[in-house]
Amino acid sequence: MQIIDRKELTHMLEQQRELVLIDALPEDEFENEHLPYAINVPLDDKFEDRIREAVPEPEYAIVVYCANAQSPFSTEAARRIEALGYVSVFQYRDGKEDWRSAGLRTVH
Repeated sequence: MQIIDRKELTHMLEQQRELVLIDALPEDEFENEHLPYAINVPLDDKFEDRIREAVPEPEYAIVVYCANAQSPFSTEAARRIEALGYVSVFQYRDGKEDWRSAGLRTVH
């Protein structure tokens, strides 16, 4: 797992076609607000099955985020994704809070 910042994430979103952005927060928090292009894969007991379904190609780049650097969701999600054999796993540790603080658009 590689930790990335907002600048790296925006560059990746602009450049990579085979990139999946995953919000690991509970569904209600995702529905309330999430980053553009993100899909929700909540960190729960069905997480691994949902990841395999959402990202069937293990060579795709996956970026995981959650609320902020203090939230444990993205760290745990990235660890579990790597354990499934995915090779390009990134963690946007500062998450939604950092994105919003930069004035970037979120989806409601």
